[in-house]
Amino acid sequence: MRTKTSDTEQLVAGLQQGNRRAYVEAMNRYGRLVSSITGAMASDPRDVEELTQDAFVRAFRTIGSFDSRKAALSTWLARIAYNAAVDYLRRKGIRPAEYAAESLPEPPAEPDNMLSELLDDALELIAAEERTALQLVYFDGMSLEEAAYVLDTNANALSTRLYRIRNKLARIINELKRKQ
Repeated sequence: MRTKTSDTEQLVAGLQQGNRRAYVEAMNRYGRLVSSITGAMASDPRDVEELTQDAFVRAFRTIGSFDSRKAALSTWLARIAYNAAVDYLRRKGIRPAEYAAESLPEPPAEPDNMLSELLDDALELIAAEERTALQLVYFDGMSLEEAAYVLDTNANALSTRLYRIRNKLARIINELKRKQ
């Protein structure tokens, strides 16, 4: 019986040998993760698709630099996806949107799932990098150490950053509630 680790080792070996099946397997296995990261940074679905493809191309070109002692393959791919998305934002001249109370949208018209809608609205008002940090830890289930690797920081700094982001979201949600 093969273990997940040996499956991953075989996948990496296949990628390093340029095996087409290994490329397809990597995209099938990690495509959702890569897409979720690029999707947290870019809003246009066409850009998300392009960034996802770009991230995989970058990964396949640099697979020789992958070191399983430093990170899991999924974490390494996530970092590449994050860097591709940051490069995209820079090319577009997009600066992270900072929260400004005067730029808050009107609250949703219908009260159904109000908290969920408030959270969605609040997430749109924070910087793409902040959304990505939340995405990695809370939605993709990465540990602080894995997410810190992707974001090129350390776990303690990321923990502090997530605390601040959560507080920021709470302030935004409270402001949105007051405007209702």
